[in-house]
Amino acid sequence: MSPKRRVWHLWLVGGLALIVWTQGAWDWLMMTRRDAGYLATVPADWQALVFGQPLWVSIAWAVAIWGLFFGAVSLWLGRVWAAWLLTVAAAAIMLDQAYVYVLHPDAAVWRAQGIGMPIILCLVFAGFAAYAWVMAKRGLLR
Repeated sequence: MSPKRRVWHLWLVGGLALIVWTQGAWDWLMMTRRDAGYLATVPADWQALVFGQPLWVSIAWAVAIWGLFFGAVSLWLGRVWAAWLLTVAAAAIMLDQAYVYVLHPDAAVWRAQGIGMPIILCLVFAGFAAYAWVMAKRGLLR
């Protein structure tokens, strides 16, 4: 891609994706490490959910977080694989959220606390993926 074809919004959207990633990555890292200081701020029922989830949900969560990171960096680099990475990240976060709010034995409890944020989170991830596919189709990613 020539410098003339580089569009400013690739930087903006990639930066927004990294902002979303930062909070999720911090949470993932602290929960995975079982950081005592961080866990002191996390409600016990949420800890029980995270630490009791099946392996496939933990993998989906990690894939979502790290797929978003590498997808955002790929957008900054103008790489077409950003679309694939962001699509995988979006699918992974949807699996993760589906487990918590639909498949988990106590899903009704989690839904009662409000389902708006998981839907917004899934839409944000899907939006990043859709944006990357549009940019790839327009030839702005190589």
